[in-house]
Amino acid sequence: MTRRLTMLLVGAAMAALMLAMAGVALAADPNPLGCDNPGNSQPPGGGAPFVRSTNPLSDAGGVGLDVNIKAKFSETMLKGTINGLTVRLYEGNLTSAELCSTTDSPIEAAVSYNKKKKLAILNPASSLKGNTQYTALVEGASDTDAFAVQDRSGTTMATDLIWHFTTAGTNPPPETTIDSGPPSLVNLGSAEFRFSSSEANSSFECSLNGAAFTSCTSPKTVPEVGPLGDGLHIFEVRAIDTTGSPDLTPASHTWTVDTTGPDASITGGPSNLVNSRSASYTFSGAEPGGSYECKIDGVGSTGTFSACSSGDSFTVGADGTYTLSVRASDVLGNFGTPATRTWKVDTAVPTVNNVSPTAAATGVALNTNVTATFSEAMNASSISAQTFTLTEQGTSSPVAATLSYNSTTRVATLNPSSDLATTKTYTATITTGVKDLAGNALEQSYSWTFTTGTASPTVVSYAPLPTGSPPGPSTNVTATFSVDMDPSSITNQTFTLTRQGSSSSVAAQVTYNSATKTATLNPDSNLATSTFYTALIKSGSKGVKDLAGNTLGQDHSWSFMPCDGGVILSARAAVTPQLVICG
Repeated sequence: MTRRLTMLLVGAAMAALMLAMAGVALAADPNPLGCDNPGNSQPPGGGAPFVRSTNPLSDAGGVGLDVNIKAKFSETMLKGTINGLTVRLYEGNLTSAELCSTTDSPIEAAVSYNKKKKLAILNPASSLKGNTQYTALVEGASDTDAFAVQDRSGTTMATDLIWHFTTAGTNPPPETTIDSGPPSLVNLGSAEFRFSSSEANSSFECSLNGAAFTSCTSPKTVPEVGPLGDGLHIFEVRAIDTTGSPDLTPASHTWTVDTTGPDASITGGPSNLVNSRSASYTFSGAEPGGSYECKIDGVGSTGTFSACSSGDSFTVGADGTYTLSVRASDVLGNFGTPATRTWKVDTAVPTVNNVSPTAAATGVALNTNVTATFSEAMNASSISAQTFTLTEQGTSSPVAATLSYNSTTRVATLNPSSDLATTKTYTATITTGVKDLAGNALEQSYSWTFTTGTASPTVVSYAPLPTGSPPGPSTNVTATFSVDMDPSSITNQTFTLTRQGSSSSVAAQVTYNSATKTATLNPDSNLATSTFYTALIKSGSKGVKDLAGNTLGQDHSWSFMPCDGGVILSARAAVTPQLVICG
């Protein structure tokens, strides 16, 4: 090494002497081995010379052991600057930084320049080593000095040019074989490789996804930390024989990791209330080669995913609310997000719990409505004049009526358009056309009969009269009915007396004498004289009723004026006096 360095420095001195004789200005070089401007590229521009091509090429392999190293310049160079200091060759794969700090001597060689071909030629003094990497350097600099190549005008090449090559071996380099590895598409976050060399006792270096090669052994599991992400991956391995010669063409294996499954979608099937315990569903989302798995969850029970197909029918064991979950997979068995759908099963048959009038009832009021209360919520649209009818016995046509349904009370009401006939038997019928919300119909039609009472009661007489002798202030007010009345319906709310100009009824006791069919209103105190009073007997559902429940056809009212004495001289329609003289 000492001899080479001495020769290198002697060569530098001779080169400097020649340049001085040629009139080239010399500058003191602080680094005689050449580290003025370390770099690894040689772009053209700015008028400075540059290297157009090299031989061997950068990163060339299998280079002959007796090769001459050549660099072709962009223009004619100053021959005196092409020498052993500016064109050098080192053993090893050295970076620009390593070139600046190396203590190794360059390969002993003769450096010449072919002006015609613009070639710098480095001719090693002896054959290069086999299976060995070398680093070639053409020295450039940012300023003009003796240790940088220059063109004839003295312009220095702007930066160093560094390139590498590998020589051929005396024996061929080892061949690396990957014996096993993952298939081209997997859903695993790791992979195991087994590999071998054509030469015994070889060592190995591995690389994953372009990372630097590091020592490894077979079998090798990658990655060392964490799972592999989805996507394309490449594994490379190269054998190194016992002489240190590497396989110049590492074996490689590429594969794709896919751990993401497709999302499922339910495209058909019930999503609300049904009256069947079997339901068919269709779904989509599986990729080619993939499949589906389904499960059904009920209230208090959780299902288990199992294989299924779009269009399958699913059967549950009892009424209730259920949720179907469907998940789809790809060819690797990856499942995505499941799709869900909830539905409710109701197979219970509805029944009629209560009716009004009750079955076989008699004396039913002529203005009665017919009602039926169901065991569960019903479909209001199924309750119509065709499914809920009322027919008088001996006739074929149902009574004209309006139908309604109260979803809160579950009561269907048939309201006849006019009062029913007296003392007639009627048949109410609810057919199997009536259905609950799930579509379950009555198991069979439901019918019952009842019989109406007599005609609506009337007031046949009353007192005091509007005309004639006026009553005294202590008078009672009476009304006699055409039929026996329901005593409980005759009260101070249904039989009232009101003083003219007042909104409140007179305080009174109201009684009913069933023997005479007479109701009596007895004021708590004497009435005022020379003042009109109006008596009112109410009709309707909140009025007086006979024993059959029939109400007055309309309200009955009349007016009178109490006096201590005197005569009513004038009256209108025998109802409201026009002129009263009390004496």
